[in-house]
Amino acid sequence: SYLAFLVLATQIAAIGALLDQPILIIGAMVLGPEFGPVAAICCAVMQRDLRLMGGAARALVVGFAVAIVFTLVCASVSRLLGWISPGMLDDRPLTDFIVHPDRWSFIVAVLAGVAGILSMTAGKSAALVGVFISVTTVPAAGNIAVAIALAHGNEVRASFVQLGVNLIGMIIAGILTLLFQRVLWARFGLSPAPP
Repeated sequence: SYLAFLVLATQIAAIGALLDQPILIIGAMVLGPEFGPVAAICCAVMQRDLRLMGGAARALVVGFAVAIVFTLVCASVSRLLGWISPGMLDDRPLTDFIVHPDRWSFIVAVLAGVAGILSMTAGKSAALVGVFISVTTVPAAGNIAVAIALAHGNEVRASFVQLGVNLIGMIIAGILTLLFQRVLWARFGLSPAPP
């Protein structure tokens, strides 16, 4: 189900990038399941569990690889059928943020990482939806696929950077949040919400 949701989310994000439709990008972000492995990596670092860390990292790498390849195949077929053309990626003022990673991308990823871990440890799962909407991991993956299919090399590179910035920011923030919580719980005798 993880792979299926990630592939579906990446497909929707790719269509959103092609049509310059932010609502499709947001829908794809909500559907994307990638925060689970991100949170698992954070927990694995805190517990020094290399097996869990490897499994979570593998889920991220394999998941995004499968999603990008599947979306690339669909985009390539769409190009052969004449449904999409290279010009569709030239002027997209509403979704161009996907290929312009900057300090704000990293800051948003850090804030989303903190919010995601807090929502999980506080038992506030509704807040996770906000985390999913905040980071452009899935839209970057979708854009990678269509940019490859439409021969936009600069966008491929920029989208990979955006994907990496978001994942790294969330992981760093998640680890630091868990570390901070551990210190607070030890100092004040608090405990996390039951799972």
